[in-house]
Amino acid sequence: MPSLQPHEKLSKRMRAAIERRSNNGGAAVPFSLAIDATKVPQVLEASQGYKAIVGGEHPNHMIIIKDKTQDQVKLILDGKDPAIGKVTAASEVKVAIMSFQHSPPGISPTEVIAARPQGNNESNDFIKMMEVAAVSVSRTGRGRFVNFSVDGVSVESRHVWSALCEFLSCKANHTGTTDPNHNMKSWRHQLTAGGGCVGKTIGMYVIDIENYSMN
Repeated sequence: MPSLQPHEKLSKRMRAAIERRSNNGGAAVPFSLAIDATKVPQVLEASQGYKAIVGGEHPNHMIIIKDKTQDQVKLILDGKDPAIGKVTAASEVKVAIMSFQHSPPGISPTEVIAARPQGNNESNDFIKMMEVAAVSVSRTGRGRFVNFSVDGVSVESRHVWSALCEFLSCKANHTGTTDPNHNMKSWRHQLTAGGGCVGKTIGMYVIDIENYSMN
């Protein structure tokens, strides 16, 4: 049996997640996508369990080393393998989570569906790939894709703009949005949120945020 392509594997996972939350009444299952990255240690290592070198940026996130000698594995880790070249360690992993509006008792309303190791704030096609797969699943199954949400940094903005333009032009049934809580991590929020000077900074400087409290 031929192996499934990445987009086929993704669609299969999404359909399975939807089926686990379907009821016998045949009603549609609304879902959204939440996509963001989390930091990871920048380390390359040989995994005995997977028989692979893991920790690199996509597409070198899992380099199979089965049947390779110790010297061949060392060449890869040292970035001297002529076929692979230097493997850059990933600094973060971007994760896509399906979020369901209705889940049966005992079934989580969220499910991790895909992930990609990457460089810091890397701009790639991961979000678009998730969006396309969700639209495909929505058209052929019981799921109904409603929205995707990203953190709102500059590298993600184009995906949100594109989705909103498509929706407003009646070319799509879903929207794209930014996470309103993302600015909680920025100094702009610190200036207006209040709460004393604990953890409140602008660059290297600690500030007394009470002077700016908007009460």
